[in-house]
Amino acid sequence: MKQFVRNQDMEAIQLDSEWVILNTKAYTVTKINELGGYCWSLLESPCTIPSLIKALQTDYQIEDELSFGDMERFLSELIGYGLIAYAN
Repeated sequence: MKQFVRNQDMEAIQLDSEWVILNTKAYTVTKINELGGYCWSLLESPCTIPSLIKALQTDYQIEDELSFGDMERFLSELIGYGLIAYAN
């Protein structure tokens, strides 16, 4: 199963319920919501989509609202922004 991990050289800060991630190599800024920020914090070490979903369901008491496809799209966007990559 694919694992994802944060890329190096990223700076992130939480402002209220949003996170701002600075890609210092590409000089870009990306804002994500609180749940996205929680995923970001988990991606410090390699994670699979099911493990991210399980963590969100456990820590945020999210039931069936979050699907595999939703998480896959979110992670694909982060890959597109150069913020995360597939773990080796």
